[in-house]
Amino acid sequence: MPTEQPRTRQPQRGGRAAPGISVGATRNVRGPAMDSFEPPFRWNLRFRESLGGLLDGPRAPAYPEFLADLLACAARCVAHSHNGDPCFLGRSPESLFDLLSGLLLDTPWAARLRLIPFSMRHLDLPGVRRRVPGALESFHTYFQLLGISPALLITAPHPVVFIDLVDTGQTLGHLVSVLHAWSTMEALDWRAVKAKLRIVGITWSQRPSPHTWRWQEHADWPSLLNRGAIKNVSVPGRLWDYLGNRQVKVTESYTPWRWSTGELSAPNYHVSHLAALRLAVHLFDSGRMREYREPFVELLSQQRAMRSVWFRSLVHQVIPSGVRFRR
Repeated sequence: MPTEQPRTRQPQRGGRAAPGISVGATRNVRGPAMDSFEPPFRWNLRFRESLGGLLDGPRAPAYPEFLADLLACAARCVAHSHNGDPCFLGRSPESLFDLLSGLLLDTPWAARLRLIPFSMRHLDLPGVRRRVPGALESFHTYFQLLGISPALLITAPHPVVFIDLVDTGQTLGHLVSVLHAWSTMEALDWRAVKAKLRIVGITWSQRPSPHTWRWQEHADWPSLLNRGAIKNVSVPGRLWDYLGNRQVKVTESYTPWRWSTGELSAPNYHVSHLAALRLAVHLFDSGRMREYREPFVELLSQQRAMRSVWFRSLVHQVIPSGVRFRR
């Protein structure tokens, strides 16, 4: 990745901030903590007037087969969601969110997609409590704002499906542990909470073997979830490596040290983040084009989820009649 250069928050030509963040739907839950909390910012790709001249310039590079690999992964992630609300966790899967936001723009699922800035790989719950005072309180406020606090999950119409690239599963494990501790603190029935939790792990494709490494078999926290709540989507190593190790991202990582500071609540105009923004817009626009929606529908139709009514309904909505496609 490029060496990080000094940041500036001075807007470039046409660089007015979008009204709101683009992480997906939020619940209308207010209170003193909500009013003072500053959520992390990410450009909303639908509001082009807010991007203006920020789109002038090169976009972040990707390998030649990137879009085809991403399209296949997106189809499998939707199929494995089992009609839950897809929540893409952290920066690694942000390109999946951007592409699917375009692909599903003309469906009711557009409002169900969420990108959740979150990073907790290197610090567990006791570590956050000990080393970052006030961070957990801000995390609680943040997830209440997103509508995925334990209390709100119990009454949610659909399960929440956390989707992320997985190596050992530490980030997902830490998140589930925080939600479990939060439920205990509020004396909620964890059985009711975990009934609304699903995991889709994006893994590096391996040859089938009795000795194949399955990350969830080497972690303790999956026992907090219902059996069958964890599904995996294997992808080519080049896609996993690009998304997880090499891709320049639109934003900086939202680590526990930043949960309560508000330092990521304003746009970041660093040259590398703007290049990543242009790639994100390219993916979103590609999802609005027939040449990508048609193969996406073909990929969806190959999934076992086609047995389910909800999935067949979604497939028919991806290319609705009368829609004018972007060229």
